[in-house]
Amino acid sequence: AMAKSARHTRLSISEFHRLVEGPGAAEELPRGPSGKASVSQATRTWVSKWGDQPLVVSEVADESLPPSGAKIETIEAFKEALDLCLDEYLNGFDASEAARCILELRAPQFHHYVIKRGVLRAMDEADRERELIAILFSSLYVREVLTNEQAARGFRSLLESLDDVSIDTPLAAPLLSHFLADALLEGIVKPADVAPWRDELNSSARAAGVLAEVERRVGSGLLSPPSGANLDAVQALRQQMVSVVEEYLCSDDVAEVRRRLRELNVAPNLLHNFVRVAITIAMERRDPERELVSRLLSRLAGHPLEQCEIAQGFEMLLSRLDDLSLDNPSAPTLVAGFLIRAVADDVLPPAFVRQLPPVGLTSAAHLEALERARAQLAAKHFSSRRQHVWGRAAGGGVEDLKRAMREIVAECLASGEVAEAMLCVKELGAHSFHHELVKQLIVISMDRSDQEQQRAVDLLRALAEEEVVSREQVGLGCQRAREAAEDLTLDNPRAPELISLITSQLESLIV
Repeated sequence: AMAKSARHTRLSISEFHRLVEGPGAAEELPRGPSGKASVSQATRTWVSKWGDQPLVVSEVADESLPPSGAKIETIEAFKEALDLCLDEYLNGFDASEAARCILELRAPQFHHYVIKRGVLRAMDEADRERELIAILFSSLYVREVLTNEQAARGFRSLLESLDDVSIDTPLAAPLLSHFLADALLEGIVKPADVAPWRDELNSSARAAGVLAEVERRVGSGLLSPPSGANLDAVQALRQQMVSVVEEYLCSDDVAEVRRRLRELNVAPNLLHNFVRVAITIAMERRDPERELVSRLLSRLAGHPLEQCEIAQGFEMLLSRLDDLSLDNPSAPTLVAGFLIRAVADDVLPPAFVRQLPPVGLTSAAHLEALERARAQLAAKHFSSRRQHVWGRAAGGGVEDLKRAMREIVAECLASGEVAEAMLCVKELGAHSFHHELVKQLIVISMDRSDQEQQRAVDLLRALAEEEVVSREQVGLGCQRAREAAEDLTLDNPRAPELISLITSQLESLIV
């Protein structure tokens, strides 16, 4: 009786997950099947209806229905749940949430339907939605939610039913050609899996036509038996992108990069390769070049690089971190730096970093990069470091350095976080300009409380003892502060006395 009289509320999929998983669930990425029962402790909310209608959630549990996270046992149930995931994805563009929905169904035996139903859905949508679905396929493959075998099985099923689908959708064949060609170029489907289809599906003229068009799109011979002579279209494109990035690092000309990308006529679903190429090159260079690449991504965001394409480029980069770390052990730290800067520049949403992926679907280097970025973005203080992750010296002049040092001093005096301030100074670089930092610490702290003056002294001692700032620079900074004392008396008559008091505590650090 209670269930019948319960009030019902219409919710989106993401809102439903927040209800059934409790506070903090939004911080997590989907977890793959583990064999352990998933039991929600946070709420009594249960699903009261699946289907094409808006999701209905009841505030009173209905014991006749499965709990959230229950394993999907039938194809029909999987299809209905998948349709809801696709609806939510096309409305919110959140590939992480789509992956979460699919993994929580715990039915990898049905994952080939992600391809089949995704393409069928795209056939009824506009170009924008078709592009989003192509991006979703690539994202699911990178996250290892979708395997080569599952993707191939899904496309094969579409080819087998193409004659029937074409009755209601006359453009089904060319659209399927487009999706299959993209999947081959992205590596989602292997050419070796597709090659036998020409003989096995030759009874259907439409299927044969699709395969012929796919071969034309991806390069002659790509669907032939492996011979070592196949044209690697994506690799050729990446080599051209390498040339674009290297020229940019010499010229700092963003307009020229836009022009070159237009000339290359890069398909939208391949633009994410530019992100991967640019960051990979920058990782082998110095901080000034890394700063240039971060600026480039910020300038290209929105046009021609959409946020989802930038996210996909980072996902591909993260998936290759183990290999990159063999040649460059600092790769996780460097990628974390690019992630921090991308979030600070609004190139990536913060959720991209906050939501750590399942441990079983990632490498140690992948997790290290995300955790480093997540920790620094979560820090309450030193927000300026996010904008200058490659150091002020990498992207500005003397005034920028002075401004950065004043910000470090102000935040350290306010928070007392000496270790964090030391890290900021290290990242700032500019070792020959550390005397300015010493001067700013003395001058700014003299107008503050005794506690803040002590924090300034503690920071200087720590910097000198850890050899972050040389003793010569400490001495030069103290000398400059004393020389400025007379001018500072206009604002603070006690300036000479206070400066003398602070510098006397630093005598042991001065050469």
